[in-house]
Amino acid sequence: MAVRALLLLALAAVLAGCGGGDERPGLRLAGDATGALAVSSGSVWAGSERPRTLERLADDGRVLVAVRVPGAPTEIVVAGDRVHALDSAGLTTLDAVSGDLLARAALPPGLRGRHLAAGAGAVWVGAIDAAGSGVLVRIDSEGRRVTGRLRLAGGAADVEVAGGRVWVTDRAVDGVRPVDPQTLRPGEGVDLDEEREITLAPPVGGRLWAEAGGEVRRVVPPGAPTWTPVVPSPRRDAVRGLAAGGDRLWALVGTGDGYRLVGLDAVSGAPGPAADVDPGVAARGLAVGERVAWIAAGERVVRVSRPE
Repeated sequence: MAVRALLLLALAAVLAGCGGGDERPGLRLAGDATGALAVSSGSVWAGSERPRTLERLADDGRVLVAVRVPGAPTEIVVAGDRVHALDSAGLTTLDAVSGDLLARAALPPGLRGRHLAAGAGAVWVGAIDAAGSGVLVRIDSEGRRVTGRLRLAGGAADVEVAGGRVWVTDRAVDGVRPVDPQTLRPGEGVDLDEEREITLAPPVGGRLWAEAGGEVRRVVPPGAPTWTPVVPSPRRDAVRGLAAGGDRLWALVGTGDGYRLVGLDAVSGAPGPAADVDPGVAARGLAVGERVAWIAAGERVVRVSRPE
């Protein structure tokens, strides 16, 4: 394995009229960052591979918890006192503070997990079967067993919970579709008039946003039927991470020379405070806390002050 260099975060220029923050050196992980991040109690949970590990990192760089897991974590969500981590084969649930193993739920045979959300009394996995079809899997809130599944049109659906319903991306309507969390009955699809791949952002204040090709559009409650650019000249691969933090939705946007962390208004989607950041290598994930943001890059998690 090639020798990896120490990665430092360089906080560059900030947008005119926008505040920035100080930089922090990256926190070294046990292996390569998968991009899975979730903020919990002033710290951050991060997933890595080679070895497959879940780690809880303190702001000062201390490793508070390190737990080996069956698969490389691809997504992490914190729900109350539990942290749920998804890998391709199943769900691992830990105590959000101590890291004690609480449960492990295997996905039904033939399914591979891709996306993860928690809410409406359950944990939700957007999975894909051997034929490439999407399947929504419901797991009980304790993360112990599968309690239902729903076959979806197209490939693995992204999934989030907002407004008391589960929302999944649906290629059949070029948009999204709500699902009743109790009956798993799908509702009427919402056509977003978008043929590009759609990503659902974590809800902010009950508002759910979708992203495609560097543009965002509010889904819940329904917004204007237009897409708003996150940056003036969006690219298909521009947005490298989305996270909820405070009263804003945050996007990590590739600029060619580095990345820009942009705060979006949760009501209008208009870009607000922003700062340029450069984690040194390709960024793979984003999480945002009360005052700081975390970026997964290489074998490190880089901390930056959240622009105000």
